[in-house]
Amino acid sequence: MSSVVRRLMNYSEHLAPMTEQPDTMQVPGCPLCGEHLGTILYASKFAFCLPAAEPLRPGHLLVISRRHVTKLTQLSAEELAGLMETLSVVTLAAEEVTGADKLYVLHVGDKISHYHFHLIPYQATDTPLGPFVFDDSGWKSAQYAGSVADHRTICDCLRLALGVPERSSPSGTSRLTSR
Repeated sequence: MSSVVRRLMNYSEHLAPMTEQPDTMQVPGCPLCGEHLGTILYASKFAFCLPAAEPLRPGHLLVISRRHVTKLTQLSAEELAGLMETLSVVTLAAEEVTGADKLYVLHVGDKISHYHFHLIPYQATDTPLGPFVFDDSGWKSAQYAGSVADHRTICDCLRLALGVPERSSPSGTSRLTSR
């Protein structure tokens, strides 16, 4: 028995097979609130996993909050922990089954508002996703018109909102803004 299968078996007490759709999932018109019995790959108390309807790569999966919410902050602490646990279990299995070097874990929410993550297997021979987001010719250049100073100001405000005292690295820049 593989180590991943053993780890998955440790989570078996959290499995809650979806024999019926929970009332909390029913939002008219939401494709993730619909009937998925028979296509669900894994289910836990607070989340479930489906194969992507339009996979970008073989093994592309969705890990979906059982309760229809549109933002992560709308989940309770217990729901969030359950969603993250399901994400971890599915990631372990997907890495082993696909042989992926890593899995991209994304939440976009532009097309479907029901909170979910995409798990997209990545092999070393695949075109990386990073340049589409972080390179000067990628999404970064089209979306961000602010300055580094704006970013530092936002990080400083977040630090205050989170109650984290200002800490500087030896170079004098904040740890959060120096990455």
